[in-house]
Amino acid sequence: MDRVALRTLVEEKARNLGFALVGVTAARETTRRAALERWIADGKHGEMAWLAERVADMADVRRLLRGARSVISVADRYHDGRPDCLREGRGRIARYARGKDYHDLIRDRLRKLGRAVRDAAPGCQTRLTGDIHPIL
Repeated sequence: MDRVALRTLVEEKARNLGFALVGVTAARETTRRAALERWIADGKHGEMAWLAERVADMADVRRLLRGARSVISVADRYHDGRPDCLREGRGRIARYARGKDYHDLIRDRLRKLGRAVRDAAPGCQTRLTGDIHPIL
């Protein structure tokens, strides 16, 4: 399968799996590494010390999957159509915390997307990641 056909397949499969957005780009080191390092140096990562330990992996996706040539990025909506849950004097419950754990929901769909890619391009490897392995 050629690259254009594979990209089209990825985009259609992602949409069919319910993702709100999908994009495909070349796997390469980010141009934003210095900004990430400044952000961490300024302490903006709070108590998430693990972020400072993973800068190299976050800056270059090819460290997570050697030989990676492309990155498929997806986005989803938290909003389920119900009104915000306002609690008098307490604030509101974040949209991502209202239903099933979004990690589980997205992981299952990403596995299906990865399987479709591997079926369409035998020999291709995939690795799913999310906010526990953020990449730029």
